[in-house]
Amino acid sequence: MPPYQGGGDMISKVTFEETTYNELPHKFEAGTPDIAGAIGLGAAIEYVTKVGIDNIKEHERILLEYAMQKIAQVPGLRIIEQQRKNECAFVRTGKYSST
Repeated sequence: MPPYQGGGDMISKVTFEETTYNELPHKFEAGTPDIAGAIGLGAAIEYVTKVGIDNIKEHERILLEYAMQKIAQVPGLRIIEQQRKNECAFVRTGKYSST
C-alpha cells in the first residue's frame, strides 16, 4: 500500500529514478517530526527539576484549597465529590442548569 502523503522520515531513499519508502510504521508518518515539542519537553523537565516536584505538588495543593474555598462561597455552585486529590469539579445549580 503506497503512502498518501510525503515528507519527513517516511522515505528511506530517493534518487532520480525511484523512491524507496521506509518500513512501517514510518512509511505512513509523513511530515516534519515534532521538534518544537521535543524542545518544549526538555525545557519542562529542566523547569520541574529546578523547582522540585515536591514544591510543585505543595503549590498545587495550596491552589486547590484556595479554589475550593472560593467556589464554596459562590451562590449557585455546588462542588462535586473529588475523584482525585488534585482536581476541583463543580456544577451550577438553579436557572439554566441541568439540576
